[in-house]
Amino acid sequence: RFSRTTGDIHLDWAGIRRLMPWAAVAIVFLVDLGMWVWAFRGLTVIPNYPYDFELYRDATQRWLAGGGCYHAYQFGGPYQVWAMDPMPIMYPPPFILFMVPFTVLPLQLWTAIPVVGTAMIVTSHRPSRVGWLIVAGLAAYPGTYFMLSTANPALWIVFLCALATRWPFFGPFVLLKPTLAPWSLVGIWSRWWWLGLAVLATVSLAFLPMWRDYVVVVLNAREEHGLLYGVWNNL
Repeated sequence: RFSRTTGDIHLDWAGIRRLMPWAAVAIVFLVDLGMWVWAFRGLTVIPNYPYDFELYRDATQRWLAGGGCYHAYQFGGPYQVWAMDPMPIMYPPPFILFMVPFTVLPLQLWTAIPVVGTAMIVTSHRPSRVGWLIVAGLAAYPGTYFMLSTANPALWIVFLCALATRWPFFGPFVLLKPTLAPWSLVGIWSRWWWLGLAVLATVSLAFLPMWRDYVVVVLNAREEHGLLYGVWNNL
């Protein structure tokens, strides 16, 4: 506000605070728009449903049959992540146990449980009207469509993160998708988070022989965005 008497300019901090949530909504939708434009201009090809689910289910079935869960080409030297068919397996060994039940359970549960569960957790936090607009903007993000259209395991990682906002024990399990590691810190201030980390570490030790394979396939992977791989998921 401008004072005609003194010529001073006074910032209306109360008004600024009222505008900040709406500014956040605008930013979210602008990011959505920009990412959709980028996706279409890049002619992004999305595999058919449920490509990602079948990829990891088949890998788990190979492991249960006594084989390896990673593809042979992942050990043969450098490979381009997005150029391979079938796509490479990039999850760490403990993720196998997460997939085992879904070698027999129906596909519909694989998608429905995390989607409905995440929605219930979000609703339980009782977002404001502005909060719901931000949630809607995040749901409209192209990465969300990609995860749903391929039945990607990231649906479950998001669900684990949502659970951590209520029960921090689940926070460390977000590390099952390393590119989403920053979100594993949700609830770290709670002793239950550290208990979850201890459980994850114990399970990881059971897969100790496979960790060498995992390190090899990750080091052989090549991705044009380098360390920025996963930004699509993290936003």
